[in-house]
Amino acid sequence: MSRRKKLRLTPSWLPVIRDHLVEDGRQRAALAKTGGLLPVDELVDSMYGELDGLEAASLWWVNSDMCKVVEAQFRSGELPETPEYPTTNGFVVYEDGVSCITNLGTMLVNAVAWEATAERIGLRLYTSDPDTVRRTVLDKRLPICPMDVEVVPTALGVVLDVTMALMREPRVSAVKPCVWRTERDGPRPVSMERQSAKVKMIVLRPGPRSQSSEWAPRSRRRCEYRYFVRGFWRNQAYGPAHSKRRRQWVAPFVRGPEDGPLVIKEAVSVWTHQ
Repeated sequence: MSRRKKLRLTPSWLPVIRDHLVEDGRQRAALAKTGGLLPVDELVDSMYGELDGLEAASLWWVNSDMCKVVEAQFRSGELPETPEYPTTNGFVVYEDGVSCITNLGTMLVNAVAWEATAERIGLRLYTSDPDTVRRTVLDKRLPICPMDVEVVPTALGVVLDVTMALMREPRVSAVKPCVWRTERDGPRPVSMERQSAKVKMIVLRPGPRSQSSEWAPRSRRRCEYRYFVRGFWRNQAYGPAHSKRRRQWVAPFVRGPEDGPLVIKEAVSVWTHQ
């Protein structure tokens, strides 16, 4: 009997992974109910409702560069207003993962599923930690599994908010459909012909070409890399003689040549005695 290979955690395979997570969750819920582990009907209905939401979720993939930008904006402490989520149900995977502290210890969160209602944003976290995956799922092909955390860390919700906000900043990110890449996703099965197009890629927008163009001032040294300018709030002057002030968000952006590597520099806060 041949062993079935583990599914690749890549954007093109995300629709298949999502479907396997749903099916595995329903099987585990049925076994738990049969075994008396879920004696409350409301709890069973909640589990099945969450899985129904995941089955209908839009699929998003945050690539490595965008993961760095999201983390840099989050760590700056300057956070945009809570954005509107693009869909009621969604499932987003962070290529590099997000490290956070939970009741299970410090864990790498690889994906977040959300359900947005008028009252709240419900979140479910997923991890690729091998021990947790082995203990949790029945389908051993799955590369990630849901995390049984008592309380979703507040920081994780903020990271997701920052992701949604940056996704809407045209000077920072671009959203494009996923395209199958053999070097990343492996040989494409016939059944996967149209699956990858269901995934939206959140990628870092390339820098402007003008910075490396021939007419750029020769006296200025050409920057060899891209860097992220974090967004921030400021008291904007307006009105007669600029006598009034209003709090205004200054959107983040990326500078540097489009072919340069992304460099994220540490932000340093300086406190001075007045």
